[in-house]
Amino acid sequence: TYYYWDAKAGPDIKGNILGVDIEITPSVSFELGQENNNTMDAKSYGKLTVKLPLGNKQKFTNFAIASKAFKDSRKMDLGALAWVERNNKIMIEGGDGNTISFKGLTYKLVASPDTGRVWLDRNLGATQVATSSSDSAAYGDHYPFSDISGNNDICPAGFGVPTERELAAETIVSTTINNPGDAISSFLKLPAAGSGATSSNNWAGSTIFLWTKTVSRGQGRYLTIAPNNINFSTSTSGLKFSVRCIKTRTPIVFNGLTYEMVTSPKTGRVWLDRNLGATQVATKADDSFAYGHYYQWGRNDDGHELKDSPATQTRATTLTPVSGRFIDSSKGGAFKSDWTSADSNGDYRRIVAWADGGVNDICPAGFSVPTQKELKEDVTDINNNNATVSSGFLRLPHAGFRSSKTGKPDISGIIRMWTRSVSNPTYSVYLKFNNSGAVFDETNRADGLSVRCIKD
Repeated sequence: TYYYWDAKAGPDIKGNILGVDIEITPSVSFELGQENNNTMDAKSYGKLTVKLPLGNKQKFTNFAIASKAFKDSRKMDLGALAWVERNNKIMIEGGDGNTISFKGLTYKLVASPDTGRVWLDRNLGATQVATSSSDSAAYGDHYPFSDISGNNDICPAGFGVPTERELAAETIVSTTINNPGDAISSFLKLPAAGSGATSSNNWAGSTIFLWTKTVSRGQGRYLTIAPNNINFSTSTSGLKFSVRCIKTRTPIVFNGLTYEMVTSPKTGRVWLDRNLGATQVATKADDSFAYGHYYQWGRNDDGHELKDSPATQTRATTLTPVSGRFIDSSKGGAFKSDWTSADSNGDYRRIVAWADGGVNDICPAGFSVPTQKELKEDVTDINNNNATVSSGFLRLPHAGFRSSKTGKPDISGIIRMWTRSVSNPTYSVYLKFNNSGAVFDETNRADGLSVRCIKD
C-alpha cells in the first residue's frame, strides 16, 4: 500500500510510506515497510495491529508468522501485487466534535442524546447548520429517490441514508417532534427545506421532507414534518427531498448469517436486528423466515436449536453436551423439566454460561442473551397485536416455541423469548405477550425458545 499525505502539526509535513499490510485474521494485521518525510530520515518499520474487541469468537494467538515469506513461490509472485494510492484526509478533533470534508464542504458530527447514533450536523449540500426553519442556506440539495436507492451512495464514506427505523428513532419514537419548530430545536436542527420543486408550491419554510432508504412496494419511504403532523409515507415518482446522513454500522457476520444492529429509542441499548438463526428481519408477525432457532435454556448452539433437529430422551449430565439433539420427555416416563442435571442444585452456572464469553455463549462477541431487566426495559410498552409487536424496533415475530413435552415446534401465533434470568432452581424467566401486553413468566428449561442478543 502506498500512502501520500499532507498534514499540519507544527511544521508542514510531507512524505510517504511504502509498505505491505497483511491481514492475518479480520482482527489482526501485520504491516512492514519504509517511511520517509521531511522531518526524518528514511526508516524501516514493522507494526502488528490487534483490533479490540476481537471479532466474533476470534483469538489473536491462533496464528504464526512464517520464518520465510512465500515459501512456495508458485503461490505468490510479488509482481502480481497491485499498487494502490490512498489520499488520506486527517480527522480533526476539537472541543466541538469531529469534522469531515465532503465535496467541498466541511461537516461536523453530532450524536443523538436518545440513541447515541452519529449524524452529519446538517442536510447534505447545506452550507451551514440551520438557525431557523426558513434558513435557506441550511436547506441543502434535493434528491430524487433514484439517486439514493439501490447501490447509489451519496453520503460521505462511512455514512449512509438512514432507514425508516433509524430516522423514526430520532423523531417519533423517543422524543416526538410535532412540528417544524420542534425539529429546529432538536439536536438534528432540521430546517423546513420543502420538496425542492421549482414551483412556488414547494412548502419551503413550512414543511420538512426527508428521505429514508427504506423501500415499500418499489417506492421510497420519506418523513414529513408539518405543523401538527409527522408521519412516514411512500413516495410517488418525481419527488425530490432532503437527505441527512447517518454513520453506518459494520454488519456482524456470525455462524454464516449477517446481522445488522438496531438501537433502542428508549434505552439506547443495541440489539441484533432479528432472532438468532433468522434469515431476515420480520416483515409481518407470521414471517417464518424471521422465526430463527429454538434454544433450550443455557445450552450451547450445538445443533439442538434447529427446528427439525432430532430428539433424544436421554438427559445430559454436563453443561456442554455435543449430541446436537433436542432433549425432551416425549416418550413417557418421569417428566424432566430441565435438559441437564449439571447445575440442578441451584448454583445457576448457566447464567454465566450464556453471557458473553461464557462456556455456552451463543451470541456474537460483545453480545449476550439479555437479562429480564434488560429485555423488560425495551418491551413493556408493546401491546399484544400483530402490527405493534412485529413493527416495533425489535420486530418480534410470533415464532412460537419447541415443546419439551412433545419435542415438536408449537407455532400458534405466540411469542416466547428467553432471558438468562432465573426464578428458582427449576424454572427460568421468559417473555410472552397477553392481552395486557408484555409479561414475564417462568417455564421449563427444556423448552426451546427464541433468543434475541443485546450488546453488553
